[in-house]
Amino acid sequence: MTDQEAFSKIMEFTFEWEGRGKLHKVSGDAGGWTKWGIASAYHPNVDVPNLTKERAMEIYYDDYWLRYKCHEKPYPSNVVCFEMAVNPGPRVLYLVPPGYDWKDLVIYRLDYYMDRIAENPEKVKFAQGWDNRTMDLYLKILRDEL
Repeated sequence: MTDQEAFSKIMEFTFEWEGRGKLHKVSGDAGGWTKWGIASAYHPNVDVPNLTKERAMEIYYDDYWLRYKCHEKPYPSNVVCFEMAVNPGPRVLYLVPPGYDWKDLVIYRLDYYMDRIAENPEKVKFAQGWDNRTMDLYLKILRDEL
């Protein structure tokens, strides 16, 4: 799978989980207004309400795919790394020790979510969605659907 094919595939997955272009704001989510998964709080220079799918893809490619060197990693580590940079955020990538494989990344992601809930029990309302998204990613990789 080429770098561009991997990026296109993971974008389909990410857009599916990020509301497919619907402008929304979730109570308790620090991101604020969000469209295509691009949150106004984390992208203050982006006109989120008028964000196009094409512009969202450019942001994801430059600010996530390239910035976190997903293009340099083998499949499926590249798509899991990208998804982690998007949600829960790139800070988790810095917690993963050298020598990981893609399944380790999935475990770290789930672990991080549980730690967030332990620190702030109000976040439990997001747990099912976080778990579902992570398991969907894992299963799609195993089934060669991603």
